[in-house]
Amino acid sequence: MISSNQYTDMIFTLLKPVLVTGLIAIVASISIAYAVYFYNKSRNVKEKFSTYELIFLFGIIGAVVYLISTRKKEANFEYTGDKKKHKIVSVILAVVCVAVMVVNMSGVLLDVIIGENYLEAINVLTEGYYDRNGINYEYSEDVIYYTEDGYKFKITTDSNGSAICSQLTTSYDGTYKEKYEIYDCFVDKNGYLVFFTDNELEMDDNVDGVFYYYDSNNEYYASVGLVYWDAEGKLCEY
Repeated sequence: MISSNQYTDMIFTLLKPVLVTGLIAIVASISIAYAVYFYNKSRNVKEKFSTYELIFLFGIIGAVVYLISTRKKEANFEYTGDKKKHKIVSVILAVVCVAVMVVNMSGVLLDVIIGENYLEAINVLTEGYYDRNGINYEYSEDVIYYTEDGYKFKITTDSNGSAICSQLTTSYDGTYKEKYEIYDCFVDKNGYLVFFTDNELEMDDNVDGVFYYYDSNNEYYASVGLVYWDAEGKLCEY
């Protein structure tokens, strides 16, 4: 069962490419607006601030349209300072703008940013959920968790709204309890559900990933809410 924090993490993972490309676009727009500003200084042309706002909004297209329409505009102001330097700065900023746009459009940066977590989040949020056997479910609360000896459980809620792990059977043989608190439910590295109700597990702070609980036999486990399965029944980590 996915917690609200895990949903938040997945949503952020999905939005991260949009946020990054949006930030890059803003940098490109700022660069081209300042490029035009310094170019105008080099040719003694003064424009209203709104002109540069429009160039910022429309980016390099706005800059091209502006420069074509004002290519014969006469000087209307005498700027002090090194006009040659202004022109050089203008060219540098224009190059920066073009380079940033090329990187943004090529997707090279996105390949580095999104990685496997992005694809995993897409799969979880669009393709539904799977159990250890690769069976698909529309909702996370329908996913079945299997013990190694064949018993089936689901993550449900009790009368107080707290998450619990409930056994799926109408006749209990005593092998497992009918219900377990969610914090007593773990998954081993083979994808089987296991229960530890007496604080038998220790935490290994040096482990990367979610399998950081271990028992006296040095077997490692993950909290049940930190793992999921793909369409092939492969165990994955949030």
